[in-house]
Amino acid sequence: GSYDRSYRVLRFADVWVPLRRAPRPVVATLARLPGVRAVEGRITEIVEVEQTAGRRPRVIGRLLSMPVGREPAMNRVKVVAGRPLGERSRREMLLEAQFAEANGYRPGDRIYPRFRGRRVAFTVAGIVSSPEYIYAVMSGGVSLPMPGVFGAMFVPEEVLGPLVGMAGQVNEVTLLTEPGEEARVRVVVHHEDVGTAPRLALQ
Repeated sequence: GSYDRSYRVLRFADVWVPLRRAPRPVVATLARLPGVRAVEGRITEIVEVEQTAGRRPRVIGRLLSMPVGREPAMNRVKVVAGRPLGERSRREMLLEAQFAEANGYRPGDRIYPRFRGRRVAFTVAGIVSSPEYIYAVMSGGVSLPMPGVFGAMFVPEEVLGPLVGMAGQVNEVTLLTEPGEEARVRVVVHHEDVGTAPRLALQ
C-alpha cells in the first residue's frame, strides 16, 4: 500500500537530472520529449540552518522549491501536521517529519536558514512525509540517515529563487516517464540539445 501510494498519489518521479542552472522554460521543452509524461523543474540548495536555544545550534538543510498555488507535478508530500504552503508566496516552509521530530519542531515554530552569510527567518507551516526522503541521507556518500543534523525543507519557489540568485531558473528537473522509457529518457536528457533552449549544463 505504501509503495502504491508513493507512485499513484504522491507521483514519485522516475528520473532526476541535476543542472548547474537553466532557464525555467526548459521544463516545457523537456515535456515535449517522446516518452515523457510530466516534468517538474525546481531549485535545490544545501544551506546551514541556525536553530533556537534548546536545539542543536547548527544543522544542514536541503531546501527544495515548491510551486506556489498548485501541487508539484511529482514528488508530492503528505502533510502530517499543520498545513500546506499557502497560495501566496511567503517565508514559510514544510519540514520533513524525521528531521522535525529529531529537533522538536512543530507548526508555527521559527527556523533560520543562512543565505550568503545572512540568516533569514522562516515559519514552519507544516510537517510532511516525502517519498524522496523515506530514508533521509545528505548524499550518496553518506550511508546512514542523520535526522538530527540533516533534513529536507520545502520552500515556495518565488521565495527561494531570489535568495539563492536563481529567480526564473531551475537547477534540477524531475520526470515521469512512460512504462519502460526511463533509461532512454535519461540518456536523451543528458546528451541531446533540448529544442531552442541553451544546452543543459549538467553537473
